[in-house]
Amino acid sequence: MKTLAIFVSTLALTFTFACSGKSSIVKDAEKFKERMCACKDMKCGDEVEKTRIAWFKSKGKEATDSDKEAMKPIVRDYRKCISDLLDKEKTKKPPKGTKPASKK
Repeated sequence: MKTLAIFVSTLALTFTFACSGKSSIVKDAEKFKERMCACKDMKCGDEVEKTRIAWFKSKGKEATDSDKEAMKPIVRDYRKCISDLLDKEKTKKPPKGTKPASKK
């Protein structure tokens, strides 16, 4: 039992130090991913994306190679959340009394 407690404590410390070593760029990227993944509609997604683009224009050049590598899975997850929002938007039924857009 004592060995398990030591293992859990060591694991928790390792995780804490690993997370605290992230740059502010990577932490910001994670926050954008969390915000995008919390969105329930495209209006929210559009707002997050506009904010992220403005942030990237001002801070993106500061990203180191290490930051870029650390952000790869974050960007992948962010894109998945956008894709999920788009899929949800496509499957939405139009409100009653409105005609769907005609296909030409």
